[in-house]
Amino acid sequence: MADESTSAELARLRAEHRQVKDLLVLIQELTSRAVRSESVGDLFSRAFPTLFRCLPFDVGVAVMVEQNLDLYVTSRQDAEPLISDPLVTRIRRTLEDVIPLSFATTEVVVRSELHDLPDGETSGGIDHVTHALLQQGTRTAGLLLLFRGSSPFSEPEQQVLEIFATQVSMLLDTIEARAKIVNLADTDDLTGIWNKRYFRRHLPQEIERARMF
Repeated sequence: MADESTSAELARLRAEHRQVKDLLVLIQELTSRAVRSESVGDLFSRAFPTLFRCLPFDVGVAVMVEQNLDLYVTSRQDAEPLISDPLVTRIRRTLEDVIPLSFATTEVVVRSELHDLPDGETSGGIDHVTHALLQQGTRTAGLLLLFRGSSPFSEPEQQVLEIFATQVSMLLDTIEARAKIVNLADTDDLTGIWNKRYFRRHLPQEIERARMF
């Protein structure tokens, strides 16, 4: 009995060690790939496939709470388009569960819908869901939701998603800070209108546009 207990404990420790190692790899890969993202859409298009390697899911949805509910959706390559009334209803209900506001009349805008996760055995449904908040400072900026048709999400998988959401939140801060710096460089401090630097950079594009159209 003692040997069996020792073997079980060793197996548990190995599993925990493997999970920690997978998390470190996830964080490193996410940071190295996503830190080059120029936009929120670009960030999620890189981030969801990275998460999938550590935490399998059928559909991933990032909801950014702006004037609208901006959705960035990633699903398996063999999946049909899943932006439907039932999915949107579940997203609204989940948001209202974690954010004390009503989103019943907030317009939903699908910013991107990609089908670039590996094919696999999936029921194509959204039976099981887990989520994690995206925070920017003290503000709740949005929500990450994962849907899976095969089996419920486990507690370790929920922990992986929460760590992932923390990293994504930091990268969102980076994108926002970068946009502010670019805006400061391209606008006049006093009036806020575009300056000569912006004009020089965009003039060749506009000349080419005029030539073509």
